[in-house]
Amino acid sequence: MANRPIGIFDSGVGGFTVLKKLIKILPNERFIYFADSARNPYGNKNTKLLFKFAVEIIEFLILKKVKLIVIACNTICATCFDELKIMFKIPLISVLEAGVYATIRSNGKKIGIIATENTINSKTYENKILKLNSKLIVKSKACPRLVELIENNVYDNEISFEILKSYLKYFNNDIDVLLLGCTHYPYFISQIKNLLLDKIKIIDPSFQTAFFTKKILKNKKILSRFDKINKIQKKIIFYKNCS
Repeated sequence: MANRPIGIFDSGVGGFTVLKKLIKILPNERFIYFADSARNPYGNKNTKLLFKFAVEIIEFLILKKVKLIVIACNTICATCFDELKIMFKIPLISVLEAGVYATIRSNGKKIGIIATENTINSKTYENKILKLNSKLIVKSKACPRLVELIENNVYDNEISFEILKSYLKYFNNDIDVLLLGCTHYPYFISQIKNLLLDKIKIIDPSFQTAFFTKKILKNKKILSRFDKINKIQKKIIFYKNCS
């Protein structure tokens, strides 16, 4: 069991931001990454359909004999994570839970959240943050165009800068912390920094997700026993749904 790979999935390439941190924190582990590119974006789809997608992907990863699954999609975590945890016995890690924890630890008083429409409309981030600290002020903004830009490799240019500018204008720099509530958004990190005051802390939940994953592996005593990953074993296996 310990030497089985870790599964990770997202609607597309956004989860790569989480995968990079997992590799850094867990250098002796192997990974199977599933990108549901054929059915993205997830941000505007109904919960019933998203649950169906998630179940299909989790069952696929279980067939690949993974020991744990990281759900690197905030939209899935916001809409149906609790149901998935009940349905499956395999350990599931939520990037959203990691984001909430990192936000609380930031000690910011005014929290801004940017995410997909489904994530924002679910109010999952807002409710979980306020449950832990009801004194915080939380403002959320849906950014429906950002995932599409990343999936089409159209970012870090004037077009994406202007789109980001229009979204971030909502906060008027009147926040202490900006939580990136979608794993695609770290691709825009340099542009976001240019649009915000230096005092505003930007939270990328992928760091905390990797630490959460390591903690669960330790607690369940299923950390990899590999000292070194060889070429035959393969560090990362990618699956992409293009149908």
